[in-house]
This record gives sequence, C-alpha cells and structure tokens, in this order.
Amino acid sequence: MEHQQQPPAGLQTLHASQQQQQQQQQQQQQQQQQPDLTETEQEVLEEYVRLADNMKKLASILDNLASRPTLEILDSLRELERKTVLVFTLLKSSVYSIVLQQETGWGGGGGGGAGGHGQGDDDDDDDEMMDIKSGN
Repeated sequence: MEHQQQPPAGLQTLHASQQQQQQQQQQQQQQQQQPDLTETEQEVLEEYVRLADNMKKLASILDNLASRPTLEILDSLRELERKTVLVFTLLKSSVYSIVLQQETGWGGGGGGGAGGHGQGDDDDDDDEMMDIKSGN
C-alpha cells in the first residue's frame, strides 16, 4: 500500500551514493579553486563536508523511518523499551552488588579500614541502599 510507493532500498542507496560522489567532486573542485587556504582551514572545510554528509544520511534514515507503518514503528519501540529496561535492571543490580560488597567489607574491617570510613558512615550506606531499592 503506502510502503509500495517508496522506491526500493537499493535505489535509495544508489541515489545517496551518487549524491555523495557529486559532493566529493564539488569538494575537489573547490579545493582546486581555493589554493590560498591554510592546511587547518582545509581540514575544517573537509570536516564540515563530512558533517553535512552525515546529516544527509541521518535525514535519509529519518525519512525512511517516517515512511514505515505505525504498527512496525510501535513494535520496534516496544522491543527497544524491553532492552532498555533490561539494561537498567542490570545496572541497578550491579550497583546494588557493589554497595553490598563495600558494606560487608567495611563492616568486617572494624570500622577504620583502608577506605577511611568510620563507624558513623553505616547510616549513610543504609540510605544509599534504600535509594537503590526504591529506584531513586
């Protein structure tokens, strides 16, 4: 339906490749026309050309995404959300594990271990643990 009206991905890639070649040719012509540029100025111009190419690629990808059916986009977002939640859960468990290891290491050291934490720091550690457990 709507998706069939779009040119095939191969044609889009070919068109983008042709545009990139044209831009490179224009860049070479500009370099030949402006020999009075310093090396630094030339590097800056080349970096701007690369940035422009990247922005055009990004625009092309965004156009492609915008033309996709809404249900397909929603499915992709759901999958991304599941992966993000998994990464967040793994991060929280890693932080919890580190805090737990530090607490057991400090508690067994008699209060004045290598970390420089005294006995009064246990309340702060408990607060940190509660923040981690509550998700804050």
